[in-house]
Amino acid sequence: MATAAFTGKGAELFYGDLDTATNFVKVIQVASIGALNSESPTIDATDLDSVEDEFIGGNRTPQDTPVVLNWNPTHASHIQIRNDGIAGTKRFWRVIWKKNGAPIEQVDFQAIVRAGGPGETTNKSVQQFPFTLQRSGGFTGWLNN
Repeated sequence: MATAAFTGKGAELFYGDLDTATNFVKVIQVASIGALNSESPTIDATDLDSVEDEFIGGNRTPQDTPVVLNWNPTHASHIQIRNDGIAGTKRFWRVIWKKNGAPIEQVDFQAIVRAGGPGETTNKSVQQFPFTLQRSGGFTGWLNN
């Protein structure tokens, strides 16, 4: 059977409005998008009748997502990301994954640009702008539910 695996080639990052998952703008020159995951803590629920320790799941905690842009300091999407980081703006974001050029999955989420700025400057590499998205709340808008 042929594999259904795919690479990240063609994946797209968008930012949207502050309050609703609408009016998305594509971010250009995205070099990488880190993992979009959450951590599920466990809560000790052991009592005196327990034969062994017992645990229940707690609230999931969104983990930071690193993003790297091949920086274009004059492009509106890169300027907006920089300004959001300075202001601590929380807005909606969207990632779309593609296979053979066609969208196969997408997810929306709210996040703050927590850290970001021009990366290392050399004459042997592309000038990049790494930043970190700190998610707030869960994922919404999964295409395949």
